[in-house]
Amino acid sequence: MCSLSCDYIQDLLRTFVINFSAIHGKEQLTYNVHSLLPLVDDARQYGCLDNVSCFPFENALGKIKRMIRKPQSPVAQICRRVTELHFGMDATNVSKHHVQHYSGPNMKGCETLQQFKKFSCEKFVLSVFCGNNCLSVDGVVRNILFSHSGAIFVVFSPFEKIEPFSNYPFSLCHLNLFTVSLLSTDVTLKQLDKTCCKYVLLPQTSQHF
Repeated sequence: MCSLSCDYIQDLLRTFVINFSAIHGKEQLTYNVHSLLPLVDDARQYGCLDNVSCFPFENALGKIKRMIRKPQSPVAQICRRVTELHFGMDATNVSKHHVQHYSGPNMKGCETLQQFKKFSCEKFVLSVFCGNNCLSVDGVVRNILFSHSGAIFVVFSPFEKIEPFSNYPFSLCHLNLFTVSLLSTDVTLKQLDKTCCKYVLLPQTSQHF
């Protein structure tokens, strides 16, 4: 995906730099702005910029911090937590299901499935609560179903209108940025798999979903 988007991102960055001074003033046009342009060449040569990050473990700092429960012996605590994860959790237990309930909404044929208001895995947290309830651009999650075979399904209300967030200077659909509206009162079912991508839903008006 990184290599496929390079030309598109390069056009975006060039447009941003060209128009930067007109929007923010020439005095703000510093070296930091110009240094955005070579990023695309770095991505072409090395791939994802995370591959050449100076802080390869920075994203893990939050997880490590949560392993520490008291000020004394932090290294020993981390070692114990890592050991617990290694020996106490297999691949089927990495995902955790939270907040079981029985209030629906549900779909025909799924009445026997367990219902959850919140589900978390290594990739993301998904729930029926505002902030974590937008799966892909399809709609808003209303319920999470867990079958005995391990399959996970989401019941969601779809958006009837999906448009690019902006068409200038290019359509932002390429970056998965959309404007959505007209949330349907109907619900539909979708299986949660590796291709699913969680979105962040931000209000543009006073209307909240």
